[in-house]
Amino acid sequence: MTENCKNTIPGLVLRWEAPGVEWLEQRITLFAAMDGPEGFQFAVHGIARVSAPVDEDGLRYDENIQADTDLYYEAANGRTTYFGAAFMALTESAGAANPDGHIYIYGLQNGASGPAMVVARVPEARFADFAAWHFWNGAEWTAEKEQVVPIADEISCEFSVTPMSDQWEGAAYAVVFQEAGAGLGNRLSMYVGASPVGPFADPIRLYACAEPDEGKGIYVYNAKAHPHLSRPGELLASYNMNTTSMDMHMQHAGIYRPRFVNIRQIR
Repeated sequence: MTENCKNTIPGLVLRWEAPGVEWLEQRITLFAAMDGPEGFQFAVHGIARVSAPVDEDGLRYDENIQADTDLYYEAANGRTTYFGAAFMALTESAGAANPDGHIYIYGLQNGASGPAMVVARVPEARFADFAAWHFWNGAEWTAEKEQVVPIADEISCEFSVTPMSDQWEGAAYAVVFQEAGAGLGNRLSMYVGASPVGPFADPIRLYACAEPDEGKGIYVYNAKAHPHLSRPGELLASYNMNTTSMDMHMQHAGIYRPRFVNIRQIR
């Protein structure tokens, strides 16, 4: 690994991997550089980019390169902002039904009641060039990342945005997320909107995750969809599950496995 990260501070042991993009025979992933004790006390210090070549044998992670980014910052509205929570490739190479040639990168903007959703985009050919990224300021795309504003006031720390206009009526884009504050809620919910930046209507509450009702320190978080695993007309979604009790992990290893929900539109 080539280390070139200002946010890799001494003692930093955690990098929370965000979804990645395969681009020009590379796998590019954004990581949140974090430290702090376990138990929801992690502190994010920055966003690092890790890239590695992909060939016929798969991902060559032994050749990965890590670099710092400026995608963790304070926006003009005073809120801490960072990107990499979700990606959407609206491109011909990704098989999008209505491609516009851009990759959309969604992020989080911290607020008093939890994270809000923000978005940037970049032409596919210039994905690795951060100077080519533009940010949605509520009215238009701008090169000034500090002007980015939320497109939804509540979102989970990980989520998904999926183009559905060729499959679902009245739902061009579907945002699947875990509703409630920082994503530790019991509801798998969905926004629908007419464009990659919305506007998004009130969340549709699709599924009540019952596992926390068992007690045992169980909690659920970070719901998202997996369009590449979904059947036509459907959207397969998952949510993570964990427990605050190491004893429960030792007794029930299945607690840590994701759970899956299949979403269909009923007309």
